[in-house]
Amino acid sequence: MAPAPDIAGALLLEFQKQGLEFPRYVSALMRVLPSVLIIPAFGLSAVALPIRLTLGAALAFSVAPALSANVSGVGPLAYALEFARGLPVALSASAVLWASSMTGALADELRGNTGSLRSIGLESSTPLGTLLSLMVALVFLVSGGPERLVRALSHENLVFSPLVAVHDLVAGLGLAVAVAAPLVVVSVVVDVGVALASRVAFPVPLQQVLSPLKPFVLLCVVALLLERMLELFALALRSS
Repeated sequence: MAPAPDIAGALLLEFQKQGLEFPRYVSALMRVLPSVLIIPAFGLSAVALPIRLTLGAALAFSVAPALSANVSGVGPLAYALEFARGLPVALSASAVLWASSMTGALADELRGNTGSLRSIGLESSTPLGTLLSLMVALVFLVSGGPERLVRALSHENLVFSPLVAVHDLVAGLGLAVAVAAPLVVVSVVVDVGVALASRVAFPVPLQQVLSPLKPFVLLCVVALLLERMLELFALALRSS
């Protein structure tokens, strides 16, 4: 049986290599924790908590060298302050990723599919919501999202800015509405078309025949617009 890895020893060795003091590293870790706990691209409930905490510990090594030795002092209150400083950054980074899940969920709602799946976004999501959140999370990871996150968290004078986070969350909601708007328009047009056709064909029960076409039409529209949707989300990620 292979011996258990000496994680504590590996951490101490890394501290020595980078010349880090333990309090500075803990301060960096507190800033990073909100991101690995909140940002959907890091897994949320789909990834075990110890794995996300390990990812946070690794990212903290990139943040810690940029902080001064006494960035906010030592102790529970000081570390809580660092956690609070990192929270708005995490919420801002999550806005676009949550918007993608909401867009997919709205598309599923319009086509009458409200089934729930485990996803990397919200605790549960619809099939299209899961698909879009996975795609946008992939775009976030491969387009330098973690690098931008580390740069934002590495500012020594990072301040607790809830208003910025609220602004980004509202912008994310607006993005979800804007991306989903064509689907809403198509849904209304299909409903009106089916109603008019049923009225003209009365008493033939044409509505029962045409109604199943709506989910198919909406899926076709999603397929046609998927690339454009991803482009809009990617643009929002790069500008966030």
